[in-house]
Amino acid sequence: MVKFEFIEVTDRGHSSYRVKVNGLEDKNSYRLSIEGKVYISLYSEKICNIIRNEKIADLLEEVDEIKIPLEREYAPKTIEVNDSANVSIEKDGKECTISVEFQYDYEYWSKGYSVPDIVNKLKEVNRKNNHILFSLNDSETTLNGFIFSKVIQNTDIILKDEIKNLTMELQATFQEAVESFEYYNKDSIYFEFDIDKPMQVASKQYLMYFIQFLEDIGIEAESSMKDEPKKIMFEVIPKDKTVALDNIRKCLEIYLGLIDNKELELYQDYSNVAVMQLKANINHLNNQIMLANTIIEQKQVTIDLLRSGKAIIPKEEKSEISLLNGAVKIKEFQWKGLIVNPAQVINLLKRRK
Repeated sequence: MVKFEFIEVTDRGHSSYRVKVNGLEDKNSYRLSIEGKVYISLYSEKICNIIRNEKIADLLEEVDEIKIPLEREYAPKTIEVNDSANVSIEKDGKECTISVEFQYDYEYWSKGYSVPDIVNKLKEVNRKNNHILFSLNDSETTLNGFIFSKVIQNTDIILKDEIKNLTMELQATFQEAVESFEYYNKDSIYFEFDIDKPMQVASKQYLMYFIQFLEDIGIEAESSMKDEPKKIMFEVIPKDKTVALDNIRKCLEIYLGLIDNKELELYQDYSNVAVMQLKANINHLNNQIMLANTIIEQKQVTIDLLRSGKAIIPKEEKSEISLLNGAVKIKEFQWKGLIVNPAQVINLLKRRK
């Protein structure tokens, strides 16, 4: 039989509660009490193992919901170390529910398809499981995670057995969803931008000019674009397969960083067609944004939205190549810390045809 105790902790005048299970304290745990219901989250591996080996009915005698991490062995395909995966059991009156919640980490996403694509496919595949409910934590976005849940028919079952039963079904669902994306081009990089409809036309035009920008610095590539509600999917395919896809991402960060660059605004060498076209493209973008939204502050908002786009890079074994002769440098220990030297970038922009 499991016994719960709650320890009050005061930090800077604010009180919270940690959880003890059978006399063992979980220092990362916490308890919430909402409208008379008690919710606890546990993280200690030793304590979570105790919870997994108890009957569900016994676990929910003193509390209304328990959340613990999902063990790696039960994680479905595409759920990796940096992603979040948790199991929860909850009672609501006489009914008990088991749920598994997942959240992909965008920073480490490296598949040839987007997170919204796979989440929507999981929802579609799951429709055949009429006893498993699919839901989003936030109806507006997949960024905040998604949940599979089902009503527990037998609360005398050990929790780990119920977790195994549910995750076996989910693994099949994930497998079917992933296999539907096997056709994706492994030599492409995908960029995902969340942009409101009024700003999409101008943003798409500026993104399409990126292929010319790449050509002007010596990289030949092709592109394609797909629209979704409030979203643009932008695919870039370098013709030279030795060009590392991560370098394409860095080039796009530079390209977006030039939108409001003061040095570029002052550049007046009209004989350099590549730079003058880039300036014209930027001016066109800014004019279109102002036309689309009369609130001048939205100009910077749209630029920020473009820059917040997520790159989806398929895993590859290719070695990186030197690019831009030092115009791009990576700060030590900073994954996204780019140092851009605008003067060097401008000097590299030469029309080759």
